Amino acid sequence: MKAILTGALAALLLGGCSMSTSKTVDFTALSAKTFVLTAVDNQPVTSAEGRQAEIAFTPEGRVTGAMCNRFFGQGTLNDNTLTVAQIGMTRMLCSDPQQNQWDQLIGEMLPKGVVVTLQGEALTLSGQQHQLVYQQK
Repeated sequence: MKAILTGALAALLLGGCSMSTSKTVDFTALSAKTFVLTAVDNQPVTSAEGRQAEIAFTPEGRVTGAMCNRFFGQGTLNDNTLTVAQIGMTRMLCSDPQQNQWDQLIGEMLPKGVVVTLQGEALTLSGQQHQLVYQQK
């Protein structure tokens, strides 16, 4: 009986170790940092000299950043889902077609809501069809 109980307890403990716990992300954890885009849909990003795509947050939930154009808006963060219902953006045509595409992506993803993951200095924004990976600057 003790052997069965000990085995069951060991299985529970080992099972508990393998379970992943989801860490809640809030604006305080994201604020006072700038994150630079490093990958879009698992493809590495190379930025033009002096034109890094980036995103930043305030403790109050203000979201600002740039792909080619600058973007900004008030965000909400619930259950690790970031939503910027009304996103503002400058509208200039960029010489790099890839940056124009990134502008469109961020403009579509944030209003629909993205799942936010923060692991160390890596920030991931995962939408329904696209994923943006940032690294703390």
